[in-house]
Amino acid sequence: MVRKMGARSIVVEDVLERSDILEELGHLEASSDLTGGDVTACAVTFLRCGVRRDRDANRIESNAVIGQVTIITFPTAEGKRSYVFEAILRLPGSQYGTEPLLNNHVPISSELALSFMGVTHTIPSSYFCQQNGLTSICPHSAVRTLIRTMTSRSVSVPQLNESWRYDPRTRKVTTVQVGHALREFGDLRAIPYDPGKSWKPNLSEGWELPALLADSGSASLLVLSDGHTDHVIPVLGHTINSDEWHPIGTQLHKKGQTTVSSSSLWTDHLVMHDDMLGPYFCLSKAGLLPAKDAPLKPRLAIAILPEGVKVSPTQAEDFARQILGLLIREIAPTGFGQGRWWKHLSELRERQVFRTTLITRDEYIATLPDTTHTGQAKEVLAQKLPETMWMSEISVPNLFIGNRSKLGEVLVRADQFPPDTGADPLAVLNSLAGFRLPSIISWPVGIDGDLSFEMMRWPEREHRPIYAPKHHRNWW
Repeated sequence: MVRKMGARSIVVEDVLERSDILEELGHLEASSDLTGGDVTACAVTFLRCGVRRDRDANRIESNAVIGQVTIITFPTAEGKRSYVFEAILRLPGSQYGTEPLLNNHVPISSELALSFMGVTHTIPSSYFCQQNGLTSICPHSAVRTLIRTMTSRSVSVPQLNESWRYDPRTRKVTTVQVGHALREFGDLRAIPYDPGKSWKPNLSEGWELPALLADSGSASLLVLSDGHTDHVIPVLGHTINSDEWHPIGTQLHKKGQTTVSSSSLWTDHLVMHDDMLGPYFCLSKAGLLPAKDAPLKPRLAIAILPEGVKVSPTQAEDFARQILGLLIREIAPTGFGQGRWWKHLSELRERQVFRTTLITRDEYIATLPDTTHTGQAKEVLAQKLPETMWMSEISVPNLFIGNRSKLGEVLVRADQFPPDTGADPLAVLNSLAGFRLPSIISWPVGIDGDLSFEMMRWPEREHRPIYAPKHHRNWW
């Protein structure tokens, strides 16, 4: 990876006396049977610039720093073993600059500091570490990766093992323990989603949850299993392929098919760290399909979400699809909706595309235009909308992939589930927090459980850009 990013020189330093290295080695020695032999620890810093003859590190700019990898080597009965104790690696970019890769979005990142030759640099990056196979396994790496990347806090293997009462002989860490560690050391709220019947790796539903979480800028841990052993990988981002054929092409010649699609169908990879292989690997949808030579399949997804969020993005998107159908059937006969795009949407002339991301009330209001005709509505929305909600943006294929545009959005409550919609199809409206469609905007005005909504004329009748604060500008 560093070769692709234009590495021209390296700096290798002995860091055996660093306090965190000594803590790791002390715990390793106390918890396992190490044989005699040398222990080494070195930090390798990768640079885009050439070797400086004056060796003046102060004259090396931060843009020239690709990242740093700290490697520990220790003796075992089988021979020497090496692993990446930690690494801070710049987000993938072009070879001769810092321009992000096209449609490669890694929102789970931060400005992390690294030091070499006595100088500290801060670079946009994520944290990576490997298990050592004795005192740590993949859950250790996954938890340390998310906490350091998302909060800049450091958590050590000894701290995790003390909290988990980890036994190296059983090599067992539970989902509950992972959640407790994320909360204890990172103040991160973990919600496990058991795929159950809805997660079918041979269907699109099996891809939606991690893909929508990634697009929303929400970190997750994907638990893959071969039936006997689990492997935990942190998902930090995703890639988008606007030229993907199958989301629409497979439906062109079929009748009676659903008239909706999820934006997750254009997410062609999840960007993740694998502590067995390395950082910034891409997991395709095909990688989740069961195969004889690839027995791993998804068993669990652990989402990192704010307090109060109970509904998953896949559930919210399903509610939004039902709600939109009800709204169109209710509004269309009244003639309240106006404009060509309202007509296009209400007459179901084209497949609808839903894109669901988590958004706060203030963030949503900031997406609306600020004019004399919208001020009243924005003031009311500031009072009526919940603090955090799922926003299902509504588009059609050509607008979405060609213009990155949408026709409106359905706002779904993230803090509660509707009553059983099987008994009453209208019950799903309990999840509706508000909506905007061409020429229309609406918010709840119900009192004492009444599901009344007020609709107001809205000046926008055309399509407008999708909400993408977690995406860099290097997109299709």
